[in-house]
Amino acid sequence: MVKAASKEQLKTTHFGATTLPRIAAQRGASSTPVTARTHRDSRFSSQKLSGFLSSRGNTGANRGLHELVDRTLDEFSSGAAADSAIEDVRRILATVRKQYDEAHAEAERKERELNLLRERIQAVDNVSQVDTEEVFKMEGARQKLEDQLQEVNNKIEEAKMNRKVYDHMLERIKREYLHIREQMVKMEKHLKRKKAEFKEKAEKARRVAVERETATKEYEAALAELEEERTAREGALEDMMGSLQSMKDSIKRRADFERWRHEVALEAANEAFNASAGRLRKLWVMEKLTGNCLQKIMVEQVQKSQATEDGFQRIREVTGLNDVMDIVHRFLNRELEQDHLKQCVKEAEARLEELKKENTRLRTEAADANLFVPNELGDELPDPLTNENRSLYIEIDERERELAKVSKSYTVSRDRLQKARIEAEHVRRWAERVNKSMGAFEDQMDLSSPQCYQALAQYFERLPKTIELFCAHVKEQLASGKVRIKSATQAKSRAVREQNDLLNDEEFGRVNCRVRSSRALASPVNRAPRPENGTKKGDMMDDVNDEDDTVDDPRYTSDREVLKATSSSKVTEEEKKIKSTKLRKKKKAPEVDLDEWSVS
Repeated sequence: MVKAASKEQLKTTHFGATTLPRIAAQRGASSTPVTARTHRDSRFSSQKLSGFLSSRGNTGANRGLHELVDRTLDEFSSGAAADSAIEDVRRILATVRKQYDEAHAEAERKERELNLLRERIQAVDNVSQVDTEEVFKMEGARQKLEDQLQEVNNKIEEAKMNRKVYDHMLERIKREYLHIREQMVKMEKHLKRKKAEFKEKAEKARRVAVERETATKEYEAALAELEEERTAREGALEDMMGSLQSMKDSIKRRADFERWRHEVALEAANEAFNASAGRLRKLWVMEKLTGNCLQKIMVEQVQKSQATEDGFQRIREVTGLNDVMDIVHRFLNRELEQDHLKQCVKEAEARLEELKKENTRLRTEAADANLFVPNELGDELPDPLTNENRSLYIEIDERERELAKVSKSYTVSRDRLQKARIEAEHVRRWAERVNKSMGAFEDQMDLSSPQCYQALAQYFERLPKTIELFCAHVKEQLASGKVRIKSATQAKSRAVREQNDLLNDEEFGRVNCRVRSSRALASPVNRAPRPENGTKKGDMMDDVNDEDDTVDDPRYTSDREVLKATSSSKVTEEEKKIKSTKLRKKKKAPEVDLDEWSVS
């Protein structure tokens, strides 16, 4: 597209007998028509052109124009129709040369006129007696002539530049023309060579066709001979296969008879053996499965109990507490305990403020009532402290003591309620975890709410049935060989090891230890005295921590003792069963894979 545009631009540029080329419009100069005259000789033109090139050769406009000319020539010489473009450029170049000569002659004429005018101006300047008006007129004429001279010089430079451009275009077109002629000569030679090669290949193809026809005839003759040989060979092979099949049939009949005799004897022996040993084998298999199941259950319970006991021993060492429920109380539900304590503090402070206001009101009423009490002489005593009747103050002191007792009992009851709530929350979380673990054997219940005590009771009512289903499933897994006791033991030991590592972590103990150890309890601690009439919010946590170790509910103690005794008896019975089972067994129990089953 660029080639077509450049070609159209060169063709549409009007080169008349009396006009300059309009390429100067691209450089921002005006194209003014000049009359045509003959130019001077080639020597003068070459001298003027060399001077112009030396003065204007390094300008940016010349470089841009040169690049435009180069691109135009490249576009003309790059296409397949280069011959027609060259002819067009030749005609344009001849016209441009003619116009350039005319413009150059006109420029020289203007230059001669300018020189003549300068001489006249010089002569006028030399005249000593010249009127002022004449001077002004001459000055104006001189200015006009200088402007005309400047314009003529600009046109001369523009004409020189156009001459240079067209010369460059001509040289470039000549080189391209020569290059195209060379390419045409090379292509003609290449065409002759290809024609010769085509003739050779055609002759070769003809010879190959003749050879192919001969080979086809020979191939058909060979196929006929092969078909005759195949027919004869197949006939002989059928005869041999018939005799071979008859021999195989006889051998097969003898082998079938021998196998039938062996099967009959083996079946009779198996029936005799199964009649005597089948019942014993069934009993042995059932006994082995029962022993494996009991052994797995006992190992899990013993390991779980041992891990729990080790964990509580370490917690006792860290916290300094001996009771299990106290330890659980310290480590579980810290956020719930904190919120409950804050609520209790707010309630206690509100209650204290009410009691203080009531006490102040009663004191005011008592003072008003005893303000003027007459004595035996009938005189009024303004000071109530001098009155011998102090029953009101005694009653106030008694009420204050009762208030202190009630506050103390309220604090104890509040601590017990807090313990009960923490234990209930612990049980709820444990039930929630077990419910998620046993989701495959029971319908899951919503135990996420802290106040779901009714749902918690229903869950514990159906928990024994869930455990029975779980044990039955484990027995089936043991019987089918999908569960392996060794893997369960390793998984349990790994869990116990991780739990022990967590309990041995000093950072974990420092963050979760909310009570002092036994050594810290034995050391003297300076405490600030508590107020008599109430408990401040900042002292509530210390009071609760101090009283937790001293308060012990006998109901909880009895329940814990019963649970401990029941667990100990179950563990003892299971250990005895394991020992008796080991004594009865002579072989090691088969291991069952636990890859697809995880014990929660």
